[in-house]
Amino acid sequence: MKRKLGMILVLALLAALIWAGSALALDKSGFKEHLQEYPECRFNTNLCSNDDGHYYYCNRHEIYLSEIEPHYGGENNVTCTWKGACELCSHTYVDWLGHDYQNYVYNGDATCTRDGTETGKCIRCDVTDTRTAWNTRKPHTEKILPAVAPTCDQAGLTEGKSCEICNKILIEQQLVPATGHDHRTRTIEPTCTRGGYTETVCANCKDARIDRRTASLGHWYGEWSQHSETTHTAECLRDCGKIGEAACRMLEYRLDDAVNAFCAVCGKNSTGERLAWIEDARIESDFLSQGEWIVRGNESWMTVGFEYAGELVQPETAIVRVPAALLDGKRVSYVNADGEQTELHVAFEGDEAVFTLEFSAPAAILHIA
Repeated sequence: MKRKLGMILVLALLAALIWAGSALALDKSGFKEHLQEYPECRFNTNLCSNDDGHYYYCNRHEIYLSEIEPHYGGENNVTCTWKGACELCSHTYVDWLGHDYQNYVYNGDATCTRDGTETGKCIRCDVTDTRTAWNTRKPHTEKILPAVAPTCDQAGLTEGKSCEICNKILIEQQLVPATGHDHRTRTIEPTCTRGGYTETVCANCKDARIDRRTASLGHWYGEWSQHSETTHTAECLRDCGKIGEAACRMLEYRLDDAVNAFCAVCGKNSTGERLAWIEDARIESDFLSQGEWIVRGNESWMTVGFEYAGELVQPETAIVRVPAALLDGKRVSYVNADGEQTELHVAFEGDEAVFTLEFSAPAAILHIA
């Protein structure tokens, strides 16, 4: 209890000192008189303040103990960011000053897309302010976007421009329509060894299209002639320079107990006499489409066969037409390998002699008598 009372006395003393110091700028006569009359108000009297000034006030009696005096000293401690306070009561009554930035210096940071900045310093403190330095934007650094020529099937582009720094398009490239193909058609005829076709080629880009293909013609040989003891040759009639060569196939037959042989392709005869090619002979047959019928003969003999590339191919049935003068007044017989002869019926139609052959061998040997 004594300790508590001692603390109260100390606090009362401190408060009295504060009031005494605070009252230096105030008329404290009313304050003193009030405390002399009412000592118990020592803890209820205060130095108060408002925007109009400071004063003493008794909370207990709710009465002013002094006049309201104006604040002072705030003009000396006001700053850019803090309000000025009364030196007596610490009431803030002077508005802060705010920064006063001056002496702005350009920072050299402009680009081609924005203006640069400049920085100033407050004249009352060390605070700085950075703001836009208007009209300092740099010009774009132009880069040429090259033109692209159009092709037959691809659009082109006109020349354009962009900024080398920020890539902004300064002059936009425009599309140039594709030119379209200039197709021209030519026909490649087939040859003996190469097929034919129709080729459509663009004169500009060489775009090519091939259609209407046809097969190669194959060689078309003329008359076959004996080349050696065992072979015969012929030249291609299509002027390709090809000389065909094939082995002679000798067909044997018996006549009067003698064995003879013919090559129906080149006309070679084992007797040494060559049968001539009957060029005016015509054959009617549904047989092979590739190859040639060949008819050879003399006054006594005639051979009929079908050859392809100089080699005999087995035919079936054929109607043979030869010049009538070759058989007029004569008997024609088919001779088999054993020498047996079968007479053929020969009809005469105008200047042609006509007969039918049924083939049992690659070529037919006929005896004329």
